[in-house]
Amino acid sequence: EMYAAEGGQAVANRLVSDASVVAVVGPTCSSACRAAGPIFDSEGYTMISSSCTAADLTAADTGFASFNRTTPNDDAQGVEAAKFLYDTLGVRTIATIHDGSPYGEGLVAVVTREFEALGGEVVASGAVNVGDTDFRNLLDEVADSSPELIYFGGFPAEAARLAEQRADAGLADVLFMGADGIQTPEFVSLAGSAGEGTLASSPVAPGSEAYAAFLAKYEETYNTAPTAAFHAYSYDATNMLLDAIEAVGEIDANGDLVIDRGALMAFIRSFGADEPVEGLSGMLSCTGMGECATGGIGFFKVVDGAFVTFATEPIADMAP
Repeated sequence: EMYAAEGGQAVANRLVSDASVVAVVGPTCSSACRAAGPIFDSEGYTMISSSCTAADLTAADTGFASFNRTTPNDDAQGVEAAKFLYDTLGVRTIATIHDGSPYGEGLVAVVTREFEALGGEVVASGAVNVGDTDFRNLLDEVADSSPELIYFGGFPAEAARLAEQRADAGLADVLFMGADGIQTPEFVSLAGSAGEGTLASSPVAPGSEAYAAFLAKYEETYNTAPTAAFHAYSYDATNMLLDAIEAVGEIDANGDLVIDRGALMAFIRSFGADEPVEGLSGMLSCTGMGECATGGIGFFKVVDGAFVTFATEPIADMAP
């Protein structure tokens, strides 16, 4: 559900029918944010997503007044991924596969555009459906074009199957790379040994004493490290809303807290615009179109069954 438009629509309808809901940290996925947008817009609600990264959610002709995000968008990630492929890895030919989601398709489009602009060549491109499990025919077609790397836009289940089944197509030595959608423990456990050497980009907090303290507190509280890339962005989104409530909220004659939705929306839209505000994920400064992140993109690699920060090494040593 968390990846689906239906989920975003259902949750938005439920939330706007509840007058006690002030604003929303979420939704999780671009398709859900896109489905929730018109509903939140019509009722004057504000959402701040920590993980909806599709570029069109803030674009002039397709964006939503209600939508804001604390994570860098897919354009930023796709641009950096293409540079990483071409400059850091020294790759010149890639095959792209996406899962048909706004997230996956958008990422592949940006990576394709930027990689070709740098001088690289996309030698094969294909798509899968979420829920499919047999990708052998597609991988056989990919193998015919002999790419140096397969770039996948999508989520853990399909990514793990692609990583596994590429060996059957003679692609075991071909690098496999995705983005924040696969940079999770779920991918690693599903892919098993076939996931070794997998690369992924992800929005990454710049690392600070505050962030280190947050991670320690999180692990102490929940007995586990955060399970996805977006914890710092969620933390920042929540604090932005708390700041907004403090700024625009008023106590009425009955002693109740009253929050004007329009004032809250305006406050969030211009949050940090004059002077960036330091968050866990980096400096926050909203553009007026819902882009609030100024943070960077990091690169990760699966080593011994876990994603670790990528260390530059010669391409010859990088086969999984």
